[in-house]
Amino acid sequence: MSATYPPASSTSSPLPNTTEGETIAITAAPTRRRRGGLIIQTGLVVCCSFTGLAVSMALGNGRDTNEPDPTHPSISESESSSPHEHDLAVHEPDPALEAHHIDMLIRSGNFDHALRQCQSVSRAAFGSDERLLIYREGLCLEALGRWTDARETYKKASQPNPDLPIAVWARALLGQARCALAKGDVATSQDLLNQVLLRSGDPSCQGQQILGECLFLLGRAEVQTLPPPPPLDPFDITAIAWPPLDGGLDRYLDWLPAEPPPTAHHEAKGHHNPDTAHHEAKGHPALDTAHHEAKGPPAPDTTHHEAKGPPVPDTTHHEAKDHPAPNAAHHEAKVQPTPDTTHHEAKDKSTPPESGWLAPFFPRDSVRLKQAEQPITDQLRAIGTSVGLKVKIEPKAEEKLAKITTAIDLERAPLSAVLTALTRKYGFSWRIAGGVIAIDPAGHPDEAAQRELAAQMLRQGLAVAPEHPRARAARINAANLDLGAGRRRNAAVEYRLFLENEPHAAESVYATYNLGLIELANENWHVAQARFLDTIDRGPESKWADLGWWWLGRTQLDTGDTAAARKPFQIAREAKTRVVAAAAELGTAACALLEGEDEEVREILRSHRVHNRESHAAMADFFESLLRYRNSPSEARGKRVTDALLAIGEGRLLGPAGFLLAGQAYREIGRYDRAAGLYDAAAELVRGPLAVRMTFEAAERYDQLDLRMEARKRYTVVAAVDQETWGLKAELRLADLAVRDRHGEECIRRCRALLGRKGIDSAEVLALMGRGYEFLKQYRLAAECFAGRVPAE
Repeated sequence: MSATYPPASSTSSPLPNTTEGETIAITAAPTRRRRGGLIIQTGLVVCCSFTGLAVSMALGNGRDTNEPDPTHPSISESESSSPHEHDLAVHEPDPALEAHHIDMLIRSGNFDHALRQCQSVSRAAFGSDERLLIYREGLCLEALGRWTDARETYKKASQPNPDLPIAVWARALLGQARCALAKGDVATSQDLLNQVLLRSGDPSCQGQQILGECLFLLGRAEVQTLPPPPPLDPFDITAIAWPPLDGGLDRYLDWLPAEPPPTAHHEAKGHHNPDTAHHEAKGHPALDTAHHEAKGPPAPDTTHHEAKGPPVPDTTHHEAKDHPAPNAAHHEAKVQPTPDTTHHEAKDKSTPPESGWLAPFFPRDSVRLKQAEQPITDQLRAIGTSVGLKVKIEPKAEEKLAKITTAIDLERAPLSAVLTALTRKYGFSWRIAGGVIAIDPAGHPDEAAQRELAAQMLRQGLAVAPEHPRARAARINAANLDLGAGRRRNAAVEYRLFLENEPHAAESVYATYNLGLIELANENWHVAQARFLDTIDRGPESKWADLGWWWLGRTQLDTGDTAAARKPFQIAREAKTRVVAAAAELGTAACALLEGEDEEVREILRSHRVHNRESHAAMADFFESLLRYRNSPSEARGKRVTDALLAIGEGRLLGPAGFLLAGQAYREIGRYDRAAGLYDAAAELVRGPLAVRMTFEAAERYDQLDLRMEARKRYTVVAAVDQETWGLKAELRLADLAVRDRHGEECIRRCRALLGRKGIDSAEVLALMGRGYEFLKQYRLAAECFAGRVPAE
């Protein structure tokens, strides 16, 4: 079946979406210059009929259209519709054009069309080995979400072929690993990736991003082993945004090209590369390897094989039976780390290699080593020698790993990734301490250790492959892992650097959103508002704008400014994102409760459509329970309010405003001690106007219980941090405590400071001042105060 391609010329190439007869007619008709519309139309009809018939018969008989048919009269030269009849000949599609067309479709993201083209073109469209075409089929299937079919297709592309380099096999395995990750099969993907990692030093892989893609996918696999992050939730400030690590396949033909690298030299048979064969001419001893049949991908000619096929050593781990161990002394050791390191990775004090594509990336913590197939224990010791570290293997690990063989070919690969690839699959772990690599049985890793490993693997992938199609998403994910580990400041720095370096990237909205949550948690409300406004600008008419309006209202609510919070909440109530619209209704109800507008809350709840998330239903239930209690107080309804408060974490879902509402509810149902305790706990967690108010209300409770020391301590804090409403009220309460403690001078000093302040009742201040003068036995001044006049001393 032929395909549609861009025309090679304006006269000979068929037009898209037309039959060949139609194309000929359109080409030939303009050449007939006759007068009269009827004559021209008749000529066109005759031309189309005869030419179409000629082409059809030529195709049916397998002859060229320029060849005359003896059974039909030929058209004379004078009657020919075109002076270029040879241009009307039917030609076979050009394989180079077919290949170019497929690649254009893939790069444009038109994977469905590209897949149809791959399945219809010649199997030799991309050269003598059809694995290059099969790889593209797998890429299209993977992009279309047909991961099972894609993986089977990649398996075909990974079949051994001595005429193509290991890089072709490695790319196919990387495709299989991506499909396994997409289906959630992390263990299978890690096994495939480890095979690629251990052979990533082959010359055909250098400069082809094989190691970078491998490390990136290993990091992605580690992220997938973690518990899935919670969905974005307006009531969960810890639910940060995670950009997906998959995708970007439209760039893979350029990022991970399927063709062999032009710098790789391959012979027709045997794949003998002077850089990867025996190094006797350079002083390297020849490998003493075992004789075995080929079982895996093509490999450098570093072993002796039977004459049954191309030299393809097995790159997968398998049980060693009768294979004698090769000479373990054959390796290159160019990294010299300090042997007394106590870190998890070996430190390198040597200079980077003079040349090579990895020179800028791993100046330390890397391995450059080539070893033929031999037991893993020998490989580990060779690795230790190459990086200047001793290796200590626990007896059980020694016994098991000595039975498993593998070949390695490494070029500046991260030491940690290599050690993990050789040990974890078999139930062992490694650590570096005191210049020794210790191999021990692996315990069950906790989530914190898994997070650290995932962050390390992602950053290793970014170091080697900073131009990866999903590098931006990986940077955000690595910062998210720092945030999850409690390194909030480090995460914020990473987000800011990302926005400085990639201000227009699609992933920038993730950075602004997460930065806004961090600033809100840090109670930097003005900065948080700026971040959420930036989020709205970067994602208009999307879920990001909806979430941005919600959190913008939340920042206002956290400061106690309910009037300002209502405006963004109103916009969020009209959001297309249902979870945001439902949360905004509850946010507006919280504003009304704090303002004492119970009827407005009832109206909202009557029309509110509760979202199916548990947090939303719990918040709505609390509001309804509190209103029922206010309407008709009872012990049973008070118990219902208490249960509802516990379901919402005593207000934690709404931040400081939620704590305040919960404390007020406890006070209403008569649980004053619980309210004071909640306010004290909240004061340790939050700052700002609402924290001041909660501290004042807790002090009032202790004051009512005549616990003067506890009350005075809280009143003093409020007076120190707030110079407005609550601070002035606290000063008045402190003056009253001074009177009760018979401290006349303190009472008078505090009262004089309050006189004339806005929001303070002068009569109440003068009454307290008069009592203070009484304790000092200054009765005339006291009388002046009681008369409502400010005494003059």
